[in-house]
Amino acid sequence: MKGNIELSIIIPCYNEERNLEETIKRISLPENLVYEIIIVNDGSQDKTKEIAEKIVRENKKAKLLNFEENKGKTVGLKEALSTAQGRTIIIHDADLTVAPEYISLFYKQACKSEPAFFMGTRFKFKIEKSTIPLKNLISNKITAKIFSLLLSQKITDTLCGTKLFPKELIKFINFSSCRWPDFDLIIAAKKAGLTIKEIPVRYSSRKYGTSKMKIYPDSWQLFKRLLKAIWELKI
Repeated sequence: MKGNIELSIIIPCYNEERNLEETIKRISLPENLVYEIIIVNDGSQDKTKEIAEKIVRENKKAKLLNFEENKGKTVGLKEALSTAQGRTIIIHDADLTVAPEYISLFYKQACKSEPAFFMGTRFKFKIEKSTIPLKNLISNKITAKIFSLLLSQKITDTLCGTKLFPKELIKFINFSSCRWPDFDLIIAAKKAGLTIKEIPVRYSSRKYGTSKMKIYPDSWQLFKRLLKAIWELKI
């Protein structure tokens, strides 16, 4: 199968023991599509690793990339991309806040267009007030406005965890020290000359577990990455 894989699905997870298995089960793609699933366990302290190992035993398309210590989403994604074989790559979080069925929708959209960078936007549909903390929401809105200026197009959501792009984008990615790789990916898409397209997704509250993004330390990291992005793209 190596060399013939059309789609690599990267599933980052940290303490998602009650969400991971359902996430994988709900991935629905055409039977004739050759794809792989790369589960990235970022040093989970619960039973995520054991559940991932069970999934890999039962699903020949799945493999596990395991970190014994929590390194942050950026480190895990960088490693996953170095092993991904698919011509197209999609990243989708394991927390079930965005339905796994969107993986199929994103891929169908990609098949209909020239190579592009697709990212989910959670703000085209109504979101319950309790779903995203107000501070996170305000921060995201501000960064979306700034990226709209940097990219010369309207961007409504920079931090949705679902993003799809051609494998060729990897060589343009300059991963930063920020634990969250979203800005790195968007900047790479701009440098690669890819069209950036948003796909509306419905965002739901978590049923199990808690958000991994912490407003104070993570906002500071993202702010520093944003300043670097302004310099890189020379607004």
